[in-house]
Formats: sequence, C-alpha cells, structure tokens
Amino acid sequence: MTVTDTHLEEVAKAVNQESAIFPNYQARGTTDIDSVNNDDTTISGEIGTRQPLTGVRTSNEIEWTAIFSGANVQDTINGDAYGSVGVFNTDTQSTSDTLQIGVAVNGVLQTTNFDIEVITNIRYSRN
Repeated sequence: MTVTDTHLEEVAKAVNQESAIFPNYQARGTTDIDSVNNDDTTISGEIGTRQPLTGVRTSNEIEWTAIFSGANVQDTINGDAYGSVGVFNTDTQSTSDTLQIGVAVNGVLQTTNFDIEVITNIRYSRN
C-alpha cells in the first residue's frame, strides 16, 4: 500500500481539527502493476464509476470507507482482472487530483458468476 504525502498532510490537518480535504472516491483499475506512485492522477486501466467514500471524524479518530460490490462486470464480458485500487478527491480522472492512497491487487478476477467486494477502509487515531 502506498500512502502519499498529500494524504498524510490532510490527515494531520483533520486530526488537529483544521480544515482538511478528505479522499472522496475509490477507483479500480485492470492493469497489473507492482506499485503505485505518489503523483498518479488515475489508477492504471481505471474502469467503472468511482465509488464514493464516507468519512467520519470524532474527537481523536478519522475513518473513510468505500465499498464496490456486485456481480456486474465493468470491462469485458470475460471478467475484470483487478490490478489496483486507489482513493482520490474527485469522481472523475483529473490531472490536478493526485492519488491519496493506492494498493496493487494483482490476480483478482471478477466474473458474472460471483459478487465481488472491493473495500477501502482507512482509520487513523490520535491518543
């Protein structure tokens, strides 16, 4: 998993109860990759609609969650081979919206024979 400097800066602001930009959308891509980069503005081979994240902040804890679930194949009739998942601030690809957190997940194949859940759950706490 890659956590970018941009994301860490926003988390620090949120924990300190300053105005912060939360990640808002989960993206999924089909290209097999070994790593994601801090300055990526898309997930390689991005498919489907970005899923909204819900964000919750209590006095000492921040948590974001997004779930993509279903048997709908997004890319081809033969299935979707997921290569990466990441979270961004916008619901569409943008050259100014860089990746906040990304994960390489090579080898996950979704077909119409089963449901798949891609869950992003990020939690930070300050003690």
